[in-house]
Amino acid sequence: MINNVCIAAHDISSANYNYSGGCFAFMPSVSDTYTTTFSNIHLSVNNEPISVTGGDFIPTDAGFRTVNPATKWNTAFLGDSAASEYAEMSLDYAYISGNDQAYMRFGDTSSAGQTDYYELRIEPPTEAGRNFALWHIAAANTRLANRTFTSDEIKDLKAFNIKILLTPDNCKVYVDGISAIDIALDYNGGKFGLQALYTAARFDNIKINTEHISDEPRLVGGRGATVNPDGSITTSGGTAAWSRIIVDNLDTSKAFEMSYDIVHMDANYQWEFHFGVSTDNPDAIQDGYFLSINYSDIDTADDVMIMKTVLNEDGKTSITRVSGRFAFPETADMDNFNVTVKYLNGYVRIYIDGEFLCTSAEKLEMPGQNAFLRVRQCESTISLAKAGAAETLTGDVNMDNRFDSADLVQFRKYLLGTAKIIDDVAADCNNDGVLDIRDLIRAKKLTAEII
Repeated sequence: MINNVCIAAHDISSANYNYSGGCFAFMPSVSDTYTTTFSNIHLSVNNEPISVTGGDFIPTDAGFRTVNPATKWNTAFLGDSAASEYAEMSLDYAYISGNDQAYMRFGDTSSAGQTDYYELRIEPPTEAGRNFALWHIAAANTRLANRTFTSDEIKDLKAFNIKILLTPDNCKVYVDGISAIDIALDYNGGKFGLQALYTAARFDNIKINTEHISDEPRLVGGRGATVNPDGSITTSGGTAAWSRIIVDNLDTSKAFEMSYDIVHMDANYQWEFHFGVSTDNPDAIQDGYFLSINYSDIDTADDVMIMKTVLNEDGKTSITRVSGRFAFPETADMDNFNVTVKYLNGYVRIYIDGEFLCTSAEKLEMPGQNAFLRVRQCESTISLAKAGAAETLTGDVNMDNRFDSADLVQFRKYLLGTAKIIDDVAADCNNDGVLDIRDLIRAKKLTAEII
């Protein structure tokens, strides 16, 4: 609207646009026809209205914020009551002044005379760190779970990202991409809300999704990592020591396959994919394994290797290689490539752009089931190509993800005692639990059938 002339009007609905957060904007009420003074302000997120029921919230170019730390309760509800049994709520919190105490409310099904909702309490920081506590607020208030982070775990205890993932029977909370709470919970929809207690604070990049959250593996952005509308993750690079990405819903304690695409905007990078770990906290000292990918255009050095971490009794970690050190395939583009990690029948196999590169030198047993990625000081985009349980390809003796004549050659070498690394499950072509000449004969027949 310029000088009382309508230039353009368009109805932006959530059905046509995939809203991914950002700053808030002023919008006139439908009753404010041809007005140039916005006396009736409406705010919305994901096309849902924001209702301020206590205190003061204002929109700024840096996000949605409370105004006065002298006000006890600053309360805002986001949208109408959500009927969905699945929800995702994410925002960036930043302290300005006051108590430094805030709340994220969800599952609010309260009615007159009856209170019923859940809340994540962002408690004021102490010398021990910052505590995040999940409560059920009803006839009797109950603390369900909590997690305290130190300044070594979270880069800034006064500014961080919080993500809450809800299913009908579970609640997961991530702080800067680090798993804080994972608990069974009876969630049946309800309103979402924000509160600040005697606190001026900023709530930015608010995102709400009440569509069905798939149980399929997916990437969750952490510190220095932002989730894009298509589900890919962009890492910030710059001064962040490590950008962190959680791999959710992937059990790496048993046979699994994880394939992801990486696009780099920086010339030097260090990638790590940690798997078989007991927690998805990238800063935790724990047993497990990881794939290490390093590249530098300064000295043209690059290597790919599988590493093992062991937590010692003194609380420190020992890191050793459990594979050779391999260079990128000559055909690979160092700035745009696919990585596939497969753990099958005890061995970890690595593929770059679909080509087999290396395997662990011995059979490995995973100490845990979680996984995460991290990249050092590199601006990049990563997207999940495939993830889930891995299946044995009968006859794939050399573990290159194919069954062909090369497997027959490898099998002969094994039977002659000149080859040690072999997938004994894939090689047992006749399924009798014994590797012998009969399996080789069966493999030849299978190869002939394929040809």
